[in-house]
Amino acid sequence: GIVPTIAAMDIDENPYTVLGVPQDASIEDIKKVYRKVVLTKHPDRRPEEQKEAAEKEFIQLQRAYELLADEDARKAYDNLASSKFRARAFKSNRDREMDAKRKKMASDLEEKERAAMERRHGVSPESEVEMARERLKAELERLRRKREQEQLDRRMAARDQKLQESLSPNGSMHALRQIYGARPVAGAVSADTVKRKEEDVFAKLRAKALAKKAAEADSGNATKRLHSEM
Repeated sequence: GIVPTIAAMDIDENPYTVLGVPQDASIEDIKKVYRKVVLTKHPDRRPEEQKEAAEKEFIQLQRAYELLADEDARKAYDNLASSKFRARAFKSNRDREMDAKRKKMASDLEEKERAAMERRHGVSPESEVEMARERLKAELERLRRKREQEQLDRRMAARDQKLQESLSPNGSMHALRQIYGARPVAGAVSADTVKRKEEDVFAKLRAKALAKKAAEADSGNATKRLHSEM
């Protein structure tokens, strides 16, 4: 017959789980459950193709019952189970303590690095990032203003070129009207009138150019002050 020994039992098997009884079950309850299980899971009650698996399961049931039916063997198992539980609890607590220590060490290290950076650069890492962001924004604004000024300079140069072309020996107010949208006038235009118109146009262009340069200078000074404050 199928008669395993206690020595053949796997030390890591849980006999309570195998039999399906609670750990505080009495010996009478264990015997009742075992008798019921034996009747339903005996290999002779299984089809031929299931006998091999059924025999292995039945041997496992016998091992569990023999261990739990023996008072000394059951105490030894319960002691092992308690020891494992305490070991797992100890390891869990130790892991939590180690995690807390590691987090504390990481936090302390980060604070030391932050303090060292503030001593070296006079600002915290966050402040340094914010200052760098503002510096980049200022440079982008400077480039935008530069592009605008270049476009304005090109337009003014084109107007000056057209104005110079209008001052040919046969020049008249026709070219000025094309450039500045002047309304046509009847009759001939004297040379003095053309000259006064030219001087007026050049004066307006110079005033506009000087205003733009002054604005650009103010912007450049503001950017330099921001850099120096950083």
